[in-house]
Amino acid sequence: MPIRDHTLHYGSGVWEGIRAYPTANGMAIFRLDEHVARLLYSAEAFGMKISQTTAEIKAAILRTVALNTEANPEQGVYIRPIFYYGENMSLPPGDTEIHFAVTTFPFNYLSAGKPTSLGISSIRRPDPRTTVVGAKIGGFYANAILASNGAKSRGFDEALMLDVKGRVAEGPGANIFLVRNGRISTPQAGHILLGITRASIIEIANLELNKPVRERRLRSGKFRRANEVFLTGTAAEVKAVGSIDGKVIGNGEIGETTQQLREIYLDIVHGRGDYCRGAKLYREWLTPVPQAA
Repeated sequence: MPIRDHTLHYGSGVWEGIRAYPTANGMAIFRLDEHVARLLYSAEAFGMKISQTTAEIKAAILRTVALNTEANPEQGVYIRPIFYYGENMSLPPGDTEIHFAVTTFPFNYLSAGKPTSLGISSIRRPDPRTTVVGAKIGGFYANAILASNGAKSRGFDEALMLDVKGRVAEGPGANIFLVRNGRISTPQAGHILLGITRASIIEIANLELNKPVRERRLRSGKFRRANEVFLTGTAAEVKAVGSIDGKVIGNGEIGETTQQLREIYLDIVHGRGDYCRGAKLYREWLTPVPQAA
């Protein structure tokens, strides 16, 4: 990337985080259609005029995954497609050339071991009246980085971000759920990124656990009094939260509902398990990766 690229200076790129997993029938990408649709939505929201079609974007992602996993097909990969502006030091990008790239790499967000600790951040999620909250625009992650750095400097694994009205929104890179007396709740739309893993977990909880998820306005006290709290995201998958601001959640370990959802989710993304109620839907969530020529 040249030093005068617009995106490097102003955070004007749009991107997606996607995962490919090994299955019994080869590598498969989880919810590729939904991720590409959101990538194009983000570009449109930012005023980027994309020349590639949906089919061309998907083909590039599949080809990149095929080439980068053929030597080690038993390992899944994280996929990052991005549209970014080329050289232009003016603030409005205007008709600056737009580039498209896809990269893959191993990536685990938060440790795979013990439940994570969250610290409530003073850095708030953007006000939806002043920006496009639902788009994945690179510059939007500046306040997420500030929140994450602040939480880690205080000894926490990650931050918990509130919205402009002081209600719980999400983590810097993951959505959040709570379980209280067997009921699952999550912050409602408006101040959060509507995560694709979040939507998947809502479907799974309803279909497999017969537990409809309530989308609500939630204060931090609701989470501190919860029996279980967990994060969801492409990078986080399903991750238990052990404490918030030092207050232990439940017994500080992964809870029963969290464990069930995590196991079912990992079964689905790896193309295994006999889940009759959602079997057809789950098959549609996986896009096979053709072998590289």
